[in-house]
Amino acid sequence: MNGRIAAVDIGSTYTKGTLFGIEPGALRCLRRASCPTTREDLGRGFFRVLADLLDGEAGPETLPRDVPVRFSSSAKG
Repeated sequence: MNGRIAAVDIGSTYTKGTLFGIEPGALRCLRRASCPTTREDLGRGFFRVLADLLDGEAGPETLPRDVPVRFSSSAKG
């Protein structure tokens, strides 16, 4: 199965993301993005990184249908 998957980590200082290509037997890093974590609104930084990874294909109202998104957070305890 070929496709893509995005992984985003909302950290205390930076929100970081990677877009992976899924290939038979392997994941390949396609693109990386980061920005300072927006502590007052974690979603703002999350969607900024996701949009950078997906060339603007994502926002608070529009998550991509063909790219699963997985995330973790250590921000705000």
